[in-house]
Amino acid sequence: MDKNLVIEALKQVLANTYLLYFKTQNYHWNVDGPYFYSYHKMFEEQYQEVEGALDKIAELIRAAGEKVPNSAILFADYATIEKKFAESDAMAMVKDLYSCHQGMINSLTNLQKISSGGVDIVVENFAVERMYVHNKTLWMLKATFS
Repeated sequence: MDKNLVIEALKQVLANTYLLYFKTQNYHWNVDGPYFYSYHKMFEEQYQEVEGALDKIAELIRAAGEKVPNSAILFADYATIEKKFAESDAMAMVKDLYSCHQGMINSLTNLQKISSGGVDIVVENFAVERMYVHNKTLWMLKATFS
């Protein structure tokens, strides 16, 4: 596989991660309702975890010799998860984040496949580690609306 494909897949993962971060933080700020505190804390834990991945992704892009996209417009072009934010209903927020984490797993699976076979073992391992995190978050979110 081509190293440029790995870089493009990393940019997509970065854009999706940024969008997921913004959504989760926004939901943390704006959630209300009978289970406010539980959702507020859950969203806070999730956006802080996602924030921690951003620098790692950017560093993988730089280590591959590419500049990191530096504008919201570029991120919007690369993002594949839903860009629209849910309304203020807490359950709609949870379901939107569930869908976004599924999208993250899809883009990470693509990254893992593109970087496998010795193309870039560091990126491949990173993709697998992030898939674990997003799978666990899916489980937590699904338990909220099951």
